[in-house]
Amino acid sequence: MKKISTKIKALVLCALIFAAAFSQTAFGVQYNDAKYANYVNMNGENDTGRGYTVPNLYRQDASYKNVKSFPLVVMSSVEYVPLEIFAMYSYIEVVYSKLSFGFYINNTNTNKYIAFNLEDGTTTTSADQAVDASVQLCYRTYYVPAKTVCDAVGLNFESYDNASDGIHAARISDGSAKYTLAELVDMYSPKKNDTSSQGGQTGETDTTESTQHESGQSGQSAAPPDDTYKNVLSRNIYISFDNCPDGFTENILDILKSHNCGATFFMTADKILSSPETVRRILVEGHNMGIYCQTDGASGEEYSPKDETERILSEIKEANAALKLVTKKKARYVRIRGAHEKELKENGIEKALKDEGLVIYGYTFDTRVYGRAQGVYEALVREIAEKNTSRAATHFIDFSSGSFNPGALSRFLEFCGKYTQFRTVKSDEYTVLPTV
Repeated sequence: MKKISTKIKALVLCALIFAAAFSQTAFGVQYNDAKYANYVNMNGENDTGRGYTVPNLYRQDASYKNVKSFPLVVMSSVEYVPLEIFAMYSYIEVVYSKLSFGFYINNTNTNKYIAFNLEDGTTTTSADQAVDASVQLCYRTYYVPAKTVCDAVGLNFESYDNASDGIHAARISDGSAKYTLAELVDMYSPKKNDTSSQGGQTGETDTTESTQHESGQSGQSAAPPDDTYKNVLSRNIYISFDNCPDGFTENILDILKSHNCGATFFMTADKILSSPETVRRILVEGHNMGIYCQTDGASGEEYSPKDETERILSEIKEANAALKLVTKKKARYVRIRGAHEKELKENGIEKALKDEGLVIYGYTFDTRVYGRAQGVYEALVREIAEKNTSRAATHFIDFSSGSFNPGALSRFLEFCGKYTQFRTVKSDEYTVLPTV
């Protein structure tokens, strides 16, 4: 068996074939997308002019999103969730079989798993039990029955279905979640209209079950715990991506655009020439362009300092020529992977680049060492928001190439968007850059 990343192309092809053959309607899907008129900022009545729907799927203490904004799917009273929500836990792996058409979800801490055979429709668990559970294809994504999977691998599943407020939601979590599901729904629910002047229905929409949980008083919500990040001092955050464009760059650009966030993309000559449209999009959407290369020293091989300098300068020149051909512009930023500051100076690389008008752009945080999206996100929050909270700080984050980038980036930008003091900034000529 191999992990998701090794089989993704074949699985996407299979998903597209199945999506063409079976529409969501054929599965009897009930999408929880209704907009309720008793909310002030729904149906285009809020300040942004856009409607608002209470999220219906949560992971830990935050809403979960994928290609569908609110992706919980209910079929025959069973809650289905997208498969990738489980892969976001660092200790949960989703593995595809190369012997049969199927996959299993495994808790690496406990070795509890659930296996889905898509050829014969059977589902088994690590206890050698057959369970009545099936996989569905929605939004071109595999969906699995949430409670069945959680029970099998040792996660918690909660469901919230309140007829009085019209919200049906679910949450997958482990033992570290801080809020209850009812609290999360209440926190994400927009402020309701004041109906005190409407035919004697004073406060009717405000005294629902969801606003009485854990408070013991009618019409009063339980106050959520204090936000531990609200008093963290100013953070300036510079985001960059290595070895681009790759198969995830377009998705990353979509995410950056949705959050109005600028970044720097470091590219090689061959990738510039193989993906010219993506490179042009990077430029058109206002991002910085840079040149990416790697020292021979990073691989542990012996090399001549003179040859190393000449090779790096040659690669940069070649990449800039490709960039000029594709965009009519050249880059001034350079990222050199595997180089130490002392090495750059002793080998004359730093001076040679400076003589060419080029600037070395380093980083202070490397996402590569944290593996999957969930691990990257948690590490970023620890580094950016939980360390040295009493003083201002600047961080240069390097997102290396990898399938985890879009998920980790999206969650991190959503997190930063909740706090005015966490600012994502695009570097310019006045930015003091780290060299390594």
